[in-house]
Amino acid sequence: MPIPLPKGTPLDFEVTRLLSQRPTLMTLLGGVTAAWSQAEGNLAIYYGWFLFGPAPSPDKIPVGAFIAMRTFEMIISVPQRIDLLREAVRMRGFGNAILTKFNRRLEELQDAVNDRNTAAHGRWALSEKHPDHLVHVKNLAKLQDARLFDQKDLETAISRINHCSVELHNLVLNEMLPILKTLG
Repeated sequence: MPIPLPKGTPLDFEVTRLLSQRPTLMTLLGGVTAAWSQAEGNLAIYYGWFLFGPAPSPDKIPVGAFIAMRTFEMIISVPQRIDLLREAVRMRGFGNAILTKFNRRLEELQDAVNDRNTAAHGRWALSEKHPDHLVHVKNLAKLQDARLFDQKDLETAISRINHCSVELHNLVLNEMLPILKTLG
């Protein structure tokens, strides 16, 4: 778990030094955003499926599903994307039990987006006093709120996003797609 940065710790925000002096941590930082990117791509695919049914194969996506996926990805807000998915599932008539499971999985994934937001929207620095950490600064005007992230913190973020994404994917593939095929 990230820990507070001790007051008065000198910071270096130079990205080339971040990359050269903390290559493993910087790679893991990129891994957090890559894990979220994969999860988001899946959400777009699910949206196309919920509106138009599953594609017979990846190279035979119906035009309507392709358009749905493209427009879904134009929406920047994760809560709005999740609302679209919920509404599509509700309107397709999956039933309360599936809708409850689906909503729970979406809430877990939405909670995990905080890890991605930290990685993508923070200012990252290093401190010679903390050679096994990256320093996350959410707001340069509030350096007192800076936190130290180590390898385990970043690996945990990747694992959390992946776990939530896989759980949702398993629900969609194993429980929802068979029902969707019967709904027409």
